[in-house]
Amino acid sequence: MLFSEKASQYFKNHKNVNFSQLYGCIFDLRDRYLHVYIESVEARLMNEYMNLLSQLLEADDNTDIVFYIVAYHYLALCKEMAYEMTIKDNAPFPFIGQELSPLAKERYKKYEVFFNEGFCLIDYFNEKDLEFYNSLFWKLRYHHHSTKHFSLLEYLLNMKININRFAFNNSFVNLLELYIFRYRAIYTEERLFAYMSSETMENIINGLNIN
Repeated sequence: MLFSEKASQYFKNHKNVNFSQLYGCIFDLRDRYLHVYIESVEARLMNEYMNLLSQLLEADDNTDIVFYIVAYHYLALCKEMAYEMTIKDNAPFPFIGQELSPLAKERYKKYEVFFNEGFCLIDYFNEKDLEFYNSLFWKLRYHHHSTKHFSLLEYLLNMKININRFAFNNSFVNLLELYIFRYRAIYTEERLFAYMSSETMENIINGLNIN
């Protein structure tokens, strides 16, 4: 995370800083661009993530911030994969309740044939993997029925993964490292607009504690 001087003092001194409001967004380090949205998938995912970070930063000093951030990204990516594989209208392996549907079972048999004959280019996964993702999807928090994206990590990097639950951890680590390499959450007292001039954006960026 990156902060302006006042934003840094705000979180260190637990609100004992004089300014009207704090603003946050995602900063692309490579392109030196502030992702500020009004109404979009990015806006929903970013606002959810920034609200989580604010709560963690304002919590007591014993809060393991890194643990909660990693857990958030991990579970969100699990839910994203579960949605793609078993939930959405055209999911390849749809479920009925807690079980694979007859259509899914038929497709899985064809998938096994393709994989065993060397025609399948994705990692092998079995029915237990599908059950794992589907079960986890419903155990995580409620979402609106029209929600189709759950992971800020996956959405910003635009990288889909369809793998078994054992290979998932390695893929998650790779995506997280790529995300950390490219993006930062930032907080500033300067107001953020969806259509800022390049000069205004650069002034805000220059006010962050970038080493």
